[in-house]
Amino acid sequence: MALSMLEERSAGVVVYHADNGNTKYLLLRNGKDQFDLPKGNIEPGESELNAALREATEETGLVDIEVQGGFSKRITYFYVRPGGTKVHKSVVYFLGRTRDVNVKVSSEHRGFSWLTLEDALRVTSYKNVRDLLVQAEDFRKGGGARASLPLR
Repeated sequence: MALSMLEERSAGVVVYHADNGNTKYLLLRNGKDQFDLPKGNIEPGESELNAALREATEETGLVDIEVQGGFSKRITYFYVRPGGTKVHKSVVYFLGRTRDVNVKVSSEHRGFSWLTLEDALRVTSYKNVRDLLVQAEDFRKGGGARASLPLR
């Protein structure tokens, strides 16, 4: 007998701030005291991009996130919910720049940090997030972030 598995779709944003050549990435500290990126479930009828921006705003209070065109990366993983239900989760991430560093985290999170890539890679618990941050930095430095998309 095969056990059922839930499918979950989410979207998020790799948020960065660049000032005088110094780039820092936004990581949120979750309830398990681990650092992660802003993300959340895609609502019925909602596009991946709109879901990513909505979740980033809800979780950080930032409203001026400028999505960098051409960067869209999907990660997948499994986790088990309390009660034993296994979930296959797929998350698409976009890259977004903000000029605002005044984050107001939601009740889902315990805090936040603006970190250099090196520091972000050191504190992030999840390998797929570390890989994603490296890809975002490579894209950003490679000039792929020239075309910006409108916010919503």
